[in-house]
Amino acid sequence: MQKYSYRIILTVLTFFLMTVTLFAQDNTVLLWTTFDGTKLDWLNAKATEFNEMQSGYVIEVQSFADDAQLLITYNNNEGIQPALLHLNDDMSQEILDLQITQPIGDFVADAETILEIPVHQSEWFDTITAHASFNDTWTTIPVSVTTAMMSVNSDLLTELESSFTFVPQDLMTLELVCEELQSAIEAGTIDACIAWDDTAWLYENWLAQHNIALTDNNNGRDFRATTFDLLNDASLATTEFMRLFVENGYAQSPVEVEVDSIQQFVDGRVAILLADNTALMDTELAFSADLLPSNVDFGWAGARLDTENLWLSAVVEPEIAETAVSFGLFLTSPENNVEWYEATGSLPLSQTAYDLLLESDFAESHPEQMTVFRALTDSVADGATLFAVFGDAENIREALNFGLNQIIGSDVDIAQGLETTQAFVIAELETYNLSNSPDID
Repeated sequence: MQKYSYRIILTVLTFFLMTVTLFAQDNTVLLWTTFDGTKLDWLNAKATEFNEMQSGYVIEVQSFADDAQLLITYNNNEGIQPALLHLNDDMSQEILDLQITQPIGDFVADAETILEIPVHQSEWFDTITAHASFNDTWTTIPVSVTTAMMSVNSDLLTELESSFTFVPQDLMTLELVCEELQSAIEAGTIDACIAWDDTAWLYENWLAQHNIALTDNNNGRDFRATTFDLLNDASLATTEFMRLFVENGYAQSPVEVEVDSIQQFVDGRVAILLADNTALMDTELAFSADLLPSNVDFGWAGARLDTENLWLSAVVEPEIAETAVSFGLFLTSPENNVEWYEATGSLPLSQTAYDLLLESDFAESHPEQMTVFRALTDSVADGATLFAVFGDAENIREALNFGLNQIIGSDVDIAQGLETTQAFVIAELETYNLSNSPDID
């Protein structure tokens, strides 16, 4: 009798545990992310805050090392699928081709709130809306937005007795600044006048300011990109200018730099840094000189934005999708958007968020971060200033970066070098497109 009782108890306990487990699974809305460190901590804190506001479903965050690992896990996962996938812009075409997500706009439709969380997308800056849209359909929720910025160490320029202690607003002035620093470079006082890490990134940003798109079909936003044009006048001029800086010693050849450009700038080894506007946020305590950031003008069609986005899974139940979308909206509400900006430097999504930011202590203590607001308000929200979307983007951009570095670090004919690079990246894109859309014209 006692043995039988134990068996009954064990059976009931097992059934209870299974029921709790199934409930927990059915009750969980998974968000898969590549955030780590402070960003992941913030995301988890917001999930906890959201869960305390809601009843029924709960947000659970799972972190992955990178986008590739996240997608591999998704494709191989036979268990519960995530409701939200956080991925960077480079993965956009692959996500669209996998057909594993659904447009946020289709789910939201005309709703003004989702689980009492306001749908604030209509308040976003046009540039943000354009980046979150494909074929004029609201597709993603941007959770992190950055843009290119020039930072000038004015203290170092003063120390080197430069007559320029302001931010150059055009390439001619930038060249004059570096020419003045030539003697300090030759003496070994500094490594170079200017530094950047990713040549392809800088190249794309400068093309955008020329209002030249990297790919066709509205930079791959209206329909999949099928080609690259690296032989236009703006491309030739941009590449020639990069080479001029390397040839004159104003910048080190990117293939020869042993220390990353941000560290060189922080250490006072270069006077000017070209990087995204969040690059110096984590090094603020180690760097005390003035920062005078700006975008260099080329006629100014606008600044390109880099975004990281939340995608809504296509296979989740409507109730889970509802919780997932409401969390995405909660995460990017003006108040939380300001918190995120203060923690990371990521740009505000709306005028409301920007106005709240101006009222905060952050605006006064980080005046340099306010200057990049122009990227949101003065940029054309179309074509060249949109982040170019195309298949196998990470590998193709690596190939583009390699080709550009070889051109600017050698005496090869620039047009010939760009033609060779163009042929390679087009072939890589064609290979991807044929594998993922064989009926493409």
